[in-house]
Amino acid sequence: MVRGLARPLLYVTSVATAVALYESAREAGLLPLMFPDIELNSKEPFTLTSFALSLLLVFRTNSSYSRWLDARKTWGLVLNRSRDLVRQSLAWIPEDRAQHRDMLCRWVPAFSRVLMCHVRRHGDPERELQGMLLPHELQEVLLAQHRPNYVLQVLAQLVKTSQVSEMEALRMDENITLFEDCLGTCERILKTPIPLSYTRHTSRFMMIWLTLLPFELWGSCGWAAIPLSSLIAFLLLGIEEIGVSIEEPFSILALEAICETALSNVRELQANHDPSHESSPNGTGSPRQPLPAGRLVSLTTNSGQQAGGLHTSSSLAAPGVEAVASLESVQAGNGRWAGEGLQSK
Repeated sequence: MVRGLARPLLYVTSVATAVALYESAREAGLLPLMFPDIELNSKEPFTLTSFALSLLLVFRTNSSYSRWLDARKTWGLVLNRSRDLVRQSLAWIPEDRAQHRDMLCRWVPAFSRVLMCHVRRHGDPERELQGMLLPHELQEVLLAQHRPNYVLQVLAQLVKTSQVSEMEALRMDENITLFEDCLGTCERILKTPIPLSYTRHTSRFMMIWLTLLPFELWGSCGWAAIPLSSLIAFLLLGIEEIGVSIEEPFSILALEAICETALSNVRELQANHDPSHESSPNGTGSPRQPLPAGRLVSLTTNSGQQAGGLHTSSSLAAPGVEAVASLESVQAGNGRWAGEGLQSK
């Protein structure tokens, strides 16, 4: 930001230095009497215009921050809905449709990558999707003119053919619809910048105001007008520069980190659901991974059935105790949960 302020700061400092040298030479009698006094004796112009300049800068900064905040909230929603859609697919899509489930787990995080490339001028979807989609899937995405829309179409078709119930399909489609809403919000922010005439008028207004500032400060501050003019210029120009830098939020938001979080979360959810997922016991040098969610539920509920139901207060604790004992045997590498086929490494 400081590098972008160098030229206007140098200009204001030069004007302040010229005013100081001129007034000092005139007061010392080094200039002919025809040279007038350029000091501004009236403070009314600055008093009247300071309020208007403040309003312009505040409106400019608030408008830019609102765009940045909308973009961040939208990408946070993309991340949350990615997790939710994958969670629903893992829980609801039947086991005989495992290919649908795996494909959906690839295409959900692919949406965030494609959207990132869509809102950035120099995005490279081929590089971003390499290794995430299958080669023929990647080729079809690259052929699409509007790639985020194509990804949403694929997700909708996966939900339609996954043999889930009508209610479950409706819930999953709500998340896809929210993806489309996020896409629309990003396109609105991208294609509707703050009017250029407003930005230009604010910049011209401020530069005229800063140019006249040394003429006002010289009478009361003397040579201190030079550093004061530079300091005030730095503060006001910095406010405008902040508004300009956050006006286009997609270039400064950490979208790569959000996309990577979506991918890692999806892979973790998928791994924790996979029946072939194995838990590494303690003592092997690597931390034990959590049991698949479905297996943990079966382990706990089966322990409750073996305890003989919930008839007494002691039986209320039995399922949890037996489940913990079963988990400890898995962690120690000494047992196998026969009913679920859990094998420790």
